[in-house]
Amino acid sequence: NRSHDNGEDGIFLSWRVQNGRFEDNQSWANGRDGISLGHKDTDNHFFKNVVSGNARAGIYFRDETEPNAAHRNVFRENTIEDNGRPAAPGYGVQIEGATRHLTFESNTIRDTRPAERATQHTGIYIGPSADYVTSQRNIFSTNLKHAIDDHSIGGNNQLEPPTAHR
Repeated sequence: NRSHDNGEDGIFLSWRVQNGRFEDNQSWANGRDGISLGHKDTDNHFFKNVVSGNARAGIYFRDETEPNAAHRNVFRENTIEDNGRPAAPGYGVQIEGATRHLTFESNTIRDTRPAERATQHTGIYIGPSADYVTSQRNIFSTNLKHAIDDHSIGGNNQLEPPTAHR
């Protein structure tokens, strides 16, 4: 699938999208997020997708309560790059709400634009209510201010030190 230049989100999961496999999709230049997950979107696998140039985040987990959040999703071998706008710096991944048990493994998360034009300042942002986030073997590169910005108060995240390549 190719999803681009939409007014809001490129790929929008909602209302119990479960046990899905999203592979080799491209989502770019959308007015808000490349991939958005929320209301009970659980147990999905995202492989080898390219998410780039979206206005806010490449991948966005909506601000849901614990019973309604997008739990147990896995992201492997995706490329997440160049998200955000000059007036609103963006995120590769933005995790809001009481989202639990997410895995990010072997992804490339970067902003490839020159430093003065880079707007994806954070690779993975973990909000205060999110917990049990695993990050391993991800490559964070080029012009990120924060590879991982962990604000979680749960204390159960497993965040391997970022591997940086320029």
